[in-house]
Amino acid sequence: MHVLYWPYSNALQNVVAAQFDQFEMCLVIDVHSFPSKALPYEHENLARPDICFGYDIFLAPKKLIDILQIVCKQKGLKISHNQPFSESYVPRYYYHQDRKG
Repeated sequence: MHVLYWPYSNALQNVVAAQFDQFEMCLVIDVHSFPSKALPYEHENLARPDICFGYDIFLAPKKLIDILQIVCKQKGLKISHNQPFSESYVPRYYYHQDRKG
């Protein structure tokens, strides 16, 4: 895992830092995919929405989440919040830091 994790983590941290330097803010959208049916190691009752909004409830911009939710529902997509995936990946330098200003 470390072979894949550290290059990804370092690259994302560099991109986020550059955005903060230029705009004093950054929005990271963490996208997951998952099959419509449970994998052998998963619980079969786990939520299987079309779109899962995974975010930190303290840092996510509520207005953006609301807009995305409206658009998805208008398209007939089934959505969930933080299930089956919760929160999102945050570069380790910024983890647990309120950077909204």
